[in-house]
Amino acid sequence: MAAVWATARCITCGAPVAVLVPPTPGARWFTCPQCHSPMPVVPPTNPPPIFSWEIYPQVYPAPPPLRMLGRPISRLATIALVSCVLLLAGLAGALALSGEEALGPTTFRLSGTVELAANHDPVGGAIVSIGSETGWTQSFLTGGNGSFHFVGIPTGGATINVTAPGMAPVTLGLFFSPTFTSPGTGPTGLALLLAPGNAGNASTDYETPFPDLESFVSSVWSASVLLALGAIVAAAGAWMAYRGTRPTVGVAGGLSAAVAPFGLTLLGITTAFPLAALPAAAAVGLGLVGAVLELLPVINVGRAADLG
Repeated sequence: MAAVWATARCITCGAPVAVLVPPTPGARWFTCPQCHSPMPVVPPTNPPPIFSWEIYPQVYPAPPPLRMLGRPISRLATIALVSCVLLLAGLAGALALSGEEALGPTTFRLSGTVELAANHDPVGGAIVSIGSETGWTQSFLTGGNGSFHFVGIPTGGATINVTAPGMAPVTLGLFFSPTFTSPGTGPTGLALLLAPGNAGNASTDYETPFPDLESFVSSVWSASVLLALGAIVAAAGAWMAYRGTRPTVGVAGGLSAAVAPFGLTLLGITTAFPLAALPAAAAVGLGLVGAVLELLPVINVGRAADLG
């Protein structure tokens, strides 16, 4: 390429100088015609140089070669992501079966006592009524020991109303299904506490996040689908980690495995199935580990590129 004219100013005497320089990067040294001192001249470039190593490349060492992390990192990421896939897929399958089982025809029993909230003395003569979302109802008048007993309660949401002379009415929301029933509805019985008052002091409480069978089944199956999607993305990330390519897919798989279990809490599934929180927490931890391990090659490449 032809030489180009470049203008400079002597660093010793300040005299302006115009010289012909080759259009290659780097400074060229000339002698000032005024004071005869050596002076550097840089050919004009578009865009102009920004860093000193662009002007004086011979002063700076060559950039280090691009270094990739070893295969053990990818193997560890693969193990973490495959573990996430197994945990999420297992939870998704268990929840899907639970939702299916909840639809099966069955009936339940419920027993308990009506007591005073102040000292837990039994309340006799209280009327305990229960109504199911299906329209099924029963009523029971407590005796001197305050006990009541219901049989034939259908699957789904149910509401218990308790009234007694001189006492504030109490309403309690419950849920019955083969896979989940409200706390206190088991064989030990349900204690209904009354306090002095009237209808104006009535209280309502809910022992379940699911008001009816439809909401329970839809929540369980929604959580199952969410976990299955997380398992699919984590599986794709595990495959890419095993091949040692596309670490960003591995990062996405790990983050997906870490985020998907939070849907269990949002949908109330951990309330119905507390043991599900254990594999869900393990999936979150392993997903974060897999995402970090797959992120390391991306960070390493970015730093090496900056050095270059």
